[in-house]
Amino acid sequence: MDIQEFESIKFFPFLEFDQTTNDVRKRELAWLSEKISSVSLNMEFGVFSGFSINYLAKLRKDVIFYGFDSFIGLPEDWDLGSKYIKKERFSRDGKIPKVRENVQIYPGWFNETIPVFLGDKTERSISFLNIDSDLYSSAITILSDLNQI
Repeated sequence: MDIQEFESIKFFPFLEFDQTTNDVRKRELAWLSEKISSVSLNMEFGVFSGFSINYLAKLRKDVIFYGFDSFIGLPEDWDLGSKYIKKERFSRDGKIPKVRENVQIYPGWFNETIPVFLGDKTERSISFLNIDSDLYSSAITILSDLNQI
């Protein structure tokens, strides 16, 4: 997999009319949605409540988005130095959030779901990849497994 430098990254500041950080995220996602290809893989790792993937799917009905999450929280404790987050934080008790028609969810641990996902895909390029896995170990798993394509 070739990772190209993306020179057009923009900064989306919190504006005075924004009510929540989701307002900023919506502007950023709308901008990103214009760059997404409908013939490549578009994936999100760390779906949680489904906000990002559903918003993108709403904006780009012509695109299939693939979401990955265990929905049972972090697989290990997360030590941020100044903050410590216990294993299983961010759990949804295994409940998959409601998603739009053009979103396909792969529930489970990344090391188990990515190989299954890749096994039935003919696409071999990635247009959109959102890694919101929180943990370094999870991000390494994602990048290592996707390096197979």
